[in-house]
Amino acid sequence: MKDQLEKKEESSAASEQTEVNELKVRLEKSEEEVKEKSEAYSDVQKELKKVSEERNALKEKTSELEKELLRMDELKSSLEEKREVDLDGELERVRSEMDKVMEKNGELEEELKRNGEEIVSLQEEVKKVTEQKSELEVEVQRLRDEKSELEERVKETSELNATKEAVEERLKKEDCKNGYLLDGFPRTRVQAEALDTFAKIDAVVNIN
Repeated sequence: MKDQLEKKEESSAASEQTEVNELKVRLEKSEEEVKEKSEAYSDVQKELKKVSEERNALKEKTSELEKELLRMDELKSSLEEKREVDLDGELERVRSEMDKVMEKNGELEEELKRNGEEIVSLQEEVKKVTEQKSELEVEVQRLRDEKSELEERVKETSELNATKEAVEERLKKEDCKNGYLLDGFPRTRVQAEALDTFAKIDAVVNIN
């Protein structure tokens, strides 16, 4: 019975330790996910900054092209009568370039929108993983507390069994056959129940 109790306690302790180890692995995995999501978030922020800079550059270029177009229109008007320079081709080129710039600007607007949505999604994912990590940390602490309690119970059981065996062996000696007096044992209900399994007690004196 003693061996069965010790084996049961040890098996329970081993099971608790296994569960703690599994939770530690899950916790480490969650920390890695948080790190990966944070790095991805940082990359998106950098890309968003780059796109914003390109957009600003395109705006400046658009402004310059508009000024050039205005200048060309003014030049064409001033030379219209003389016909010394044909500016139609140049004007068409500038308009075509402006159309390309406007198209690129539209693409950048769409990319900015997509990056903004991706940032929001990453923020939500990081928050979710962080919450899961916190829950795992609470669970790991709970299992650690249970493990400590179980180890304490195993220790108490081992000490009780050792004391029980010592007392039992002592009571088998020749000088105890006609009676004996126990002092200091048992001190607890558990010890009393253990004593009752191998000895017959005639009387108990309680001194306060």
